[in-house]
Amino acid sequence: MILFIIIFLLIFISLFLNIIIWNIKIPKNHSLSILFIFLIIYIVFLFTNFFNISFLIFHRLSLVELIHITIFYFMFLFTYLVAYTSVDKDSPTMMIVMQVFNSGRSGLNNNELKKSISNDKFIKTRIDSLLESNLIFYKENKYMITKKGKFSISIMFLIHKIINQQNKSA
Repeated sequence: MILFIIIFLLIFISLFLNIIIWNIKIPKNHSLSILFIFLIIYIVFLFTNFFNISFLIFHRLSLVELIHITIFYFMFLFTYLVAYTSVDKDSPTMMIVMQVFNSGRSGLNNNELKKSISNDKFIKTRIDSLLESNLIFYKENKYMITKKGKFSISIMFLIHKIINQQNKSA
């Protein structure tokens, strides 16, 4: 039970700090800022555990307990990052859903939806995000992938490969 309470508090503190920082000033790179906040909270937690600075618990956590906390905390972090980026105001999915929502009970005509979909709204925002995240760069009228982009795509390919293997075995 103590592990659940610790994980809950770590997540709560991280999200609370996220909200406070966003209310003061919205960072330029949201995902990196969220990752940084969660890492700082986690490092402070490890520091307090290592030096036996106790806020809630009266003993130093074992390695197994720390591994459990780490796994659940970072699982939440990555789930939060995926959810956060999927509801970005510039997300094509969110733009479509908002248009349908704003149309009310009358609904959104298929032709109206198709007219509102343009490269400027959907593709440009994605490209700008990739450029801002330094996953791609623009040179001589061409988009090129960066080292960071190659690393990111290799992780995505690995995850995709793992998921496909799991789906084949099911």
